[in-house]
Amino acid sequence: MWAASLFVVAVLWFGLPSLETDPPEILSVHDCKVYAVEREGILIATKIPGFIDHIDVQQGDFVDRDQVIGRLDDEEARLAVEIQDVRASNDINIRYAQAAHAVASATLSKILEANTRLPGTYPEMEIEEARLEENRTKLQIQQAEHNRLLESLELHRVKLGLQWHNIVSPVSGIVTDVVRHTGEAVLQGETIVKVLRTDRYRVEGMVSVEFYERIHRGQPVEVHINIPGVELSVEDQVYRGQVVAASPFVDRGQVIVVAEVENHDGRLRPLFDAQMEVHLVDGSSGVAQYRSSGVVK
Repeated sequence: MWAASLFVVAVLWFGLPSLETDPPEILSVHDCKVYAVEREGILIATKIPGFIDHIDVQQGDFVDRDQVIGRLDDEEARLAVEIQDVRASNDINIRYAQAAHAVASATLSKILEANTRLPGTYPEMEIEEARLEENRTKLQIQQAEHNRLLESLELHRVKLGLQWHNIVSPVSGIVTDVVRHTGEAVLQGETIVKVLRTDRYRVEGMVSVEFYERIHRGQPVEVHINIPGVELSVEDQVYRGQVVAASPFVDRGQVIVVAEVENHDGRLRPLFDAQMEVHLVDGSSGVAQYRSSGVVK
């Protein structure tokens, strides 16, 4: 009883111990802008030279990641696959080697059996020749199986070469330019289509140089967007990502902070206005509000 009374007195005197932990400091950067990750867009090319058979997109079209957007002429490549498929499926050499080995093994067994019944029926030289033939035909089977494996690998190679005739977008985005067209010859690595990436965007904002030492690559960020003409919940307005750079160059007491965020719902577009919250790794708790005007609130 006296222990409980003592606890009550202690609580009244010292107060309850705090169970809360200080939240990480958040630097809130206003007046940010959204940009494409690659200013010039993704340059889509082929891995091999050839003639363009068809292009299935035009400027302004949306494309998905790994979408086939065109193809080079592949008549010769398809014929190469058919020829190699026949070669890879041919097991005649294996069957012949197996048959030869069966004959050689039977011959050797017959000779050995005869010499067991009546020693000297076959001279030692003839016995060794029979053993050699049996071993040779065994090796022929291994060689035939090895050759067939090589033909199968070659089939895989020519099939891969056939796939390389596809013109594939490596990212989701918007087609900004179709550089080459049906019937034109292209070299390996030559640009055919340009795509502006839309699955990720870059967000840039200006912060006071006093924060520069505390901003590091990889820090989490939350970007808040007010999309014109679209009513969204507070959560739907948030796009998460991380800091990718902080410029060391100072302009009127400010430095540029650059982050990349996932365009999870496809609504982000270049030049949208945004507010970016950078979760700093050190410092006191609280939220620092910063605008490009240079005022810290």
